[in-house]
Amino acid sequence: MARVWRRVSLSQRFFLVALTVVLAAMLALGNWTNAYISQSITRGVAETAAASFEALMAQSLDGALSAADSQSAFQAVFKVANSADSTRLLQIRVRDADGRVAFESLGGLEDEASAVGLSEAAGGMVTAHVVDLPLRSVGDLPRSTLPILKIYTPLRRDGDRVAAIAELYFSARTVRELQAQARSDVWIIVAVIGMVSVGALALLVDVTGRIITGQRQRLAANLIATRALLKENVALQLASEKLRVDSGLANEHVLAQVGSDIHDGPVQLLTLLILKLTGSRGSAASDQAAAEAKLASEALEDLRGISAGLVLPELAKLSISETIALAISRHENLTGTLVRHELNLANDVEVPITVRICAYRVVQEALNNAYRHGGGEDQRVRASVDAGWLRLEVTNSTTIRRPGTSSANQVGLRAMRFRVESQGGSLSVDIDADQARVGAHIPVGRVV
Repeated sequence: MARVWRRVSLSQRFFLVALTVVLAAMLALGNWTNAYISQSITRGVAETAAASFEALMAQSLDGALSAADSQSAFQAVFKVANSADSTRLLQIRVRDADGRVAFESLGGLEDEASAVGLSEAAGGMVTAHVVDLPLRSVGDLPRSTLPILKIYTPLRRDGDRVAAIAELYFSARTVRELQAQARSDVWIIVAVIGMVSVGALALLVDVTGRIITGQRQRLAANLIATRALLKENVALQLASEKLRVDSGLANEHVLAQVGSDIHDGPVQLLTLLILKLTGSRGSAASDQAAAEAKLASEALEDLRGISAGLVLPELAKLSISETIALAISRHENLTGTLVRHELNLANDVEVPITVRICAYRVVQEALNNAYRHGGGEDQRVRASVDAGWLRLEVTNSTTIRRPGTSSANQVGLRAMRFRVESQGGSLSVDIDADQARVGAHIPVGRVV
C-alpha cells in the first residue's frame, strides 16, 4: 500500500485526500439534515394533530372528565380521527391531572405509558416520536408491528391550566412517507452539491498541479544550471588557486635568479676590483686605492647581503616550525643579533609550501626592518596555528631612531602585505614610541 501511495503524484494525493474529506463532510451533512428534517416533520405533524384534538375537546373539558358528555365527546372525536384517510387515530388514552385514566379506546397496540412524556405533557409541552409498536396477536396469527406516531399532549382548561393529558397513537405511514421523500430530496441535493464540489476541487487540483509541475520543472532546470555554474566556479577557483601558487613560485624563482645573477656578476667583478686595488699598495696612489678598495668592499658586502636575502633556501621538506626557525637563524647569523622566539607549532601541522614561503619572507623582512631601523634590540618572533590560521608576530624595541624610519608604504612592507594578502590573509603594522610590531594572519587551509 505504501509503495502504491508513493507512486501517486502529489496532485493526485491531494485530490484523493480532499475527496475523502469532501465525501465525509457531505455524508455528515446529509445525515444531520435528514435527522433534522425527520424530527421537524414529526414535530410539525404532532403539533398540528395535538392542536386539532385539543380544539375539538375544548368544550368537553368544562365538566368532569368522567361525565357522560365528556365520554361521548371523546368517543366522537376518536371516531372522526379514526376515519381519516392520511393519518388515522388508532388508539387514544386520556388521563386526568392525577394520572388516572379517564377515557381510552384501544386499538390493539401493546405499549406502556412513558413517564417522561407524561411529565412533559403535564408541564404544557407536546412530545412526539415515531415508533414501531406490536399488535396483540389474534389466535395463531403471527404478531405484526405498525409504524405509530405517538403523541403526548396537554388538554388545557381555563387558559393555560392543564386539565388532562392525552396519549394519541396515529398511524405513521404518511409521516414515514414524508420522511422518506425528504431524505431522498436531501440526498439528491447533497449529491449535486458534492459532485459540484468534487468537480470544482478536481479542476482546482488540476490547475494547481499543472502550476506546481511547471514550477518544479523550472526549479529542476535552474538547479541543473546552478550546479553547472557551481562546477564552473569550482574549476575557476581551482585554476585561480593554481595560478596564484604558480605566480608565487615563479616570483621566488625570479628573485632567486636575480640573487644568483648578482652573485655571479657584480659580486665577482667587485671582488676582482678589490684584489687589484689592494695589490697596488706600493704606488703613489696607494691611499686613494685603499679608500676605493674600502668603498668597494662595503658595496660587495651589501650586494652579498642582498643576494643572500633574495635566494630562497630549500623549504619543500621543512615544516612550518622549521621554516620560521630557519629564517630566524639566518637572520641571527647575518646580523649577529639575538632573536627570541615562541613557536607554538606542531610538527604534524600540514601547511602548504606557498604559506611556508610567505611566512619565511614575512619573518625575514620584518627582522631586517627591526635590524635596520631598531638596531636589532629586543627582537621577538611569535608563531602559532589556531583554527586553520597561521598567526605571526614580529616585534622589536624602537628606542634607537634613525633617519628614514620605515612605514607601511615602503617597498619592503608593501611586498610583505602583497604576499600575505595573496594568500587570503591580512597584515598589520603598528609603530609607537617603544615598540614596532608586524602581525600577519594567514589561512593554512587553502588549496595548493
